[in-house]
Amino acid sequence: MKIGELQRVLSLSSGTLTGALDRMDRAGMIRRVQDTRDGRAFRVEPAPFDARRRRAIESTLETTEAESFAKLTARERRELFRILTKLCAQP
Repeated sequence: MKIGELQRVLSLSSGTLTGALDRMDRAGMIRRVQDTRDGRAFRVEPAPFDARRRRAIESTLETTEAESFAKLTARERRELFRILTKLCAQP
């Protein structure tokens, strides 16, 4: 995906997105590839992960999610998920 497209989809400022992409690039999570159709543009692609690294990332996400929503009841989590799903739905 072109960086400009990603910026529009995520509704982030160019500075915020560039900083996030720089950190992900340094961590080996993404790679920037020059767009073959537009030499001025770059595309962002996920970097290949081996199974061990993928599991470590998934574990971190699961822990973060559990800690973030620990104060909510199961019913509140379901309601939050429903609302967020509705907000993120394409028009």
